[in-house]
Amino acid sequence: MPLQRIITLSMIFTLLVSCSMFEKPITERDPKDLPDVMAFQDEFTRGFMTSTEEVEDGYYLFESKTGGYTMWYPEDARMDDMYYQRNKEYSEHIKFGGSHDKITHNTYYVHVTYNKSKNVKKHELYLDLLSSMSGYEGQYEKSISDDITIYFAQRKNVDVKTSFHTFFGFVAKDDSNQGLRYEYTIICEEDGNNGCTDNLEEVEAHVRKLMKSIVFK
Repeated sequence: MPLQRIITLSMIFTLLVSCSMFEKPITERDPKDLPDVMAFQDEFTRGFMTSTEEVEDGYYLFESKTGGYTMWYPEDARMDDMYYQRNKEYSEHIKFGGSHDKITHNTYYVHVTYNKSKNVKKHELYLDLLSSMSGYEGQYEKSISDDITIYFAQRKNVDVKTSFHTFFGFVAKDDSNQGLRYEYTIICEEDGNNGCTDNLEEVEAHVRKLMKSIVFK
């Protein structure tokens, strides 16, 4: 290869590396240069996004401020800073939601509570807490994949005008003190008492995938 071409390619490579190294963090970029979706256009929410590249169509990678986990985050969701709570690297509570999810076709909101504690290994303790908060009296479906255990359940609350259907569970890393409660609620404003019945199986599969996207660090 001619020496001049080697020098040219080397300069191009150096330039690309330099640009990558000096790329501004997402929080310092002009919103006009970011994806035109709520996850990046809302100032508080974009502080949790790790990249402008989608992990899957409509989803970006969220990273906890505890440094303890990442998960998929829907592009249309806004995080509520009023509900955000964190205690160093030991716990975090977030709430986010949107109004036109591609899967649910309804307004939805999500509560996520992360804990890093010796008590997390006592799964029943956290399941009892989750059941109490959700008004749930049934059993949980348990699945284990690699070193992750997921407990899953669902319940509906039907009103005359509005129906709520919640999918929820507990995700724990078996070789650590890390665990996370995940609650995904869709709100169906329909007449009668049969709301939220159109595509519940699809929504359930969707929520299961979101829970499986959680990676503890």
